[in-house]
Formats: sequence, structure tokens, C-alpha cells
Amino acid sequence: MGKTILFCKIFVALLFFINCGANLEYPDIDRHSKIPSDVYKRTPATDSFPPILHSNEFEAPVPLGAGVNTAGAEDSPFILPDGNTLYFVFVSDVRLPVEKQLLDSVSGVWVSYKIGDEWTDAERVWLQDPRSIDKHRLLNIILATEDFNNEYLS
Repeated sequence: MGKTILFCKIFVALLFFINCGANLEYPDIDRHSKIPSDVYKRTPATDSFPPILHSNEFEAPVPLGAGVNTAGAEDSPFILPDGNTLYFVFVSDVRLPVEKQLLDSVSGVWVSYKIGDEWTDAERVWLQDPRSIDKHRLLNIILATEDFNNEYLS
């Protein structure tokens, strides 16, 4: 058992040092291609529970176009005071458990900019160094091994 843990620690250390000189470019992700084919986007016309406006101070919701709205789930929108920058959380498939969404490379924060009357294609906002993603996945794999679970979690 001790040799297995020692091997895992050495392996993680080697990956860390190998990645130190790695290219810092973030992956180019097409979020539209990650949406399952059996998922469709609800529009105001197909929404079973459309928003009910209780005030004349607000306008009815309007989809922002293909640059922002997809068949995936866009949530928690936030427009900066300039009125031209929109941040939102995107999840390609809400049926996936949260732990799988964390590792699907597409779920996360996205940003779109308003130019004229159109919103641009959303871009991923990276919140960490791209080299660290694989290290975290590796750590999760190591922690999920049966030996580790039996030795330390039982």
C-alpha cells in the first residue's frame, strides 16, 4: 500500500514539472458541439411557465440570438453597467451530475459583447491556468482509487 501512494506522489510531481514548460494556450471550445442532440431550446412561445410581468416597468424577455442562447442551459446572467458586456454560466447538459459538469471542459462562465444591436458569439472565461486542469483530474482519479478509499476513508 505504501508503494502505491509513493508511486502516485512521484507521478503527480512528474506531471507538475513536465507541465511547467507547457504551452499556456487555452483550448478552443465550441460549446454548440457539446450539446446533446436530444436537447432543444425553449423559447417564450414553447415555455410551459412563461414569465409573468407584474409591472409596466419591464419588457417581456427576448432571446439574445445564437451567440448567447443555445439548446444548452444559460443561467445567472449579469450585464455590466456599460450595457454591452454579458457574463453568464453555461452548462451543455443539465442532466449531467455536477461532478461531471466540472470536468466536461465546456460548463463554466462565458462572456458576450454587444456590438450595435447584436451580441457576439460567447467566449469562455477561464478562471484557472489550463495546465492545472489535468492535475486536478489526476488527483480525483487517485483519490477515487479503491486502495485509497479502503485505507483512508473506511
